[in-house]
Amino acid sequence: MSDQNPGKSSRRAYFAFFVIVIGVVVAFVVLPISTAAIILPFGIVGAIATLAMGYVNSTQAQTRASMERGENLVARWTLDAALWQDFVSLNKGTAAIPHIEANRLAASDLAVEVVFAEEAIFVDGDYYTMDRHWGTKATLEPSYIELLQYGLEDLTPLRIPIPAGLRQEAERVVTHFHSPN
Repeated sequence: MSDQNPGKSSRRAYFAFFVIVIGVVVAFVVLPISTAAIILPFGIVGAIATLAMGYVNSTQAQTRASMERGENLVARWTLDAALWQDFVSLNKGTAAIPHIEANRLAASDLAVEVVFAEEAIFVDGDYYTMDRHWGTKATLEPSYIELLQYGLEDLTPLRIPIPAGLRQEAERVVTHFHSPN
């Protein structure tokens, strides 16, 4: 659900694709044909998988770049130190926390930007995909928004505190991300 830098992951996946393709070609040139034929299916599966990962990460990188330019935004707000600690508490034991560096979790004097875009959420440098076509559930709680993404990954909530005075923006986020699926 999260990837700190989808652009970098995309480049790594494309690099792995080319390494696999070159490896398969070299195997056919250097090894006997019977041995190379055994390697070929693994090379094809690996090449397809890395190409698909590259495409997905490339799409995420484009979405992230669009968010950073301020395009297609649903809402944006800042979490002060107290709300950041609420974020950490609300998400303890979920998939969100392992992606956040330990030094950022303990910081008490920071302000964290939260950006809600069409298909993703950006929390202080961490990118969370939220594809409404796969099915999402958004709930407005008294002090936070809970977002769930259905799909290939485990169903894990992302809970984001609502700063004072931004309840209307939070309602817009919930309306946007809650899919009828």
